Parts: sequence; structure tokens; C-alpha cells
Amino acid sequence: MERPARAASVVARIISRETAALLRASVPARELRDPEGVHQARVALRRLRTDLTQLAGVLDESWRTRTAHELAHFGRILGRRRDLDVVIGLLASVTAREPTLDTTVLEHLDARREASAPQIRHALGSRRYARLMRGLVDATLDPPIATVSLPALDALVVRWPSAWDVVSAQIHPSEDDASLHALRIATKRARYATEVAEWLGEDVHAIVERAVAAQDSLGVVHDTVVAAAHVERWYHSPAAARGTDPADAIESWSHALAAVRPHAQAWIEPLNEAMMLVEEWRGTPGSHRPTVADGDG
Repeated sequence: MERPARAASVVARIISRETAALLRASVPARELRDPEGVHQARVALRRLRTDLTQLAGVLDESWRTRTAHELAHFGRILGRRRDLDVVIGLLASVTAREPTLDTTVLEHLDARREASAPQIRHALGSRRYARLMRGLVDATLDPPIATVSLPALDALVVRWPSAWDVVSAQIHPSEDDASLHALRIATKRARYATEVAEWLGEDVHAIVERAVAAQDSLGVVHDTVVAAAHVERWYHSPAAARGTDPADAIESWSHALAAVRPHAQAWIEPLNEAMMLVEEWRGTPGSHRPTVADGDG
């Protein structure tokens, strides 16, 4: 197979996966009947942005920059709605365990969520969104690769372990919320980079599995932090002054949220296991091979 043809094939494979996922999720997300629709659409948008970052130097830079900007725009719109879905779901589950908690904050957040519906429907039904989707579909059929990008494409196979070096640098005894948030972001990026390698034929599924486990636990930690911030803002707002003592309400919610926060081992253990597997991959003969270029003429 000619090298340009191989490059186009690999780029199409990477982009098409999340483009298909975004197409499937777009209608459920616009209809807002199930929070999962917004979630899946947001994930697809975020993964596509990561794919474009991974493909820097491979894709036509003008197309890549323009598309990444549009993905970020719609990702922000869906992200605000998704964040409310997550916080409301978490607080609702906590009230099921602690029925004495004041639920006016849930009513407030639910009203905010409902107020976001017109913006979601308008954005996902807009010509701008349709133009983005057409561009992504066209890119899977005729990938806009750069004419001088083939060495960068080969490098995709061996680039991903460096993302795990960032994760390794982020693990330290401190468990303050800012550090854990940075670790969560680093883990997410390492996972996405590893998935790109998996799509290109590398045997890294066990690493991805451990990244998912760690990311899920770190995600719950982040959700509790965000939920606590929403609670505090609500009880310090004039609208919340309904005979409820703000300090007591905030303290009660803080204790309840702390009870659902995962233990550190829930993310440290899988991350350590993942990094050990990464080092094994680095030491395996042939693991640094540029598999994308194999068989090129």
C-alpha cells in the first residue's frame, strides 16, 4: 500500500470512531429525554479533540485548528448541562442515604438545568453544528492529511507512553483537591493516547482498563468537590434564606459527600499497575516498531 494511502486509512480509522459515536448521540442529546445522550455526545466531542491533538503534524493544520475550535465550542455548551446532570445525580443519591438533608439546593439546580434546555436544542439543531458534522464525516471519507506528515503518523505508535510520564509525575502523597483534579486530567489524557495506540494495533488493552478504573474513582472525587461548591454557593445566596441555617446545611452536606468519596487506593493501585505495564511495553522487543508504516512501498 502506498504510504499516503496508508496514512489516509489510519487517520480515517481514528476520526471515524468518535464521529460515529457523535452522530449516534446527537439526536438523544438534542431531545434531552435522557442525560446519557448529553453525556455520550460530550464524550465524543472531547475524544475527537484529543484525537486531533494526537494527530498534530499529521492533519492539515488549518482544518485541524478550525475543527478543534468548533468541537470545543459545542463541548462547552454540553459540558455545562452535563455538569449539572452529574451534580444533581450525586446529590440525589446522597439524599437517598441521608433523608434529613435539606433538598432546596436540588430544586435550585434542577431549575437551572431546565433553563439550559433551549440553548442545547438550539446549538445541536443549528447550521453551525450541521457544518461541523459534515466536516467530520467528510474527513472520514477523504482525510485532510498534510503532505509532509508521514513521519509524525509513524510516531503515533510510540508517542503514547509519554502521557503516562505526566501521570507518574502527578502522583504524590498530597491529596488536596487541586492535585487530584490535575491527576484526573493527566489520567484521562493518558488513557485517550493509549486508546489511539490500541486502534493502531498495539496490545495495550490492560493499560486502558486500569486507566478507566482510576479515572472513574478520580471522577467521583471531582464530582463531590463540584457538588460541595454548588451547595455552598446556594446556601450563601439570598434565595436560600428560608429558615435554614447556612452553616448547618453546608456542614451536613459536607459530611454526607465525604462519605461517598472513594479511598485513595481506588485510583493509586490501578495507576501504579498501568505504569508498570507501560514500562513492560517499553522494554518489549519490537514494541517501538512503527507499525503504521509496515508494508509501505
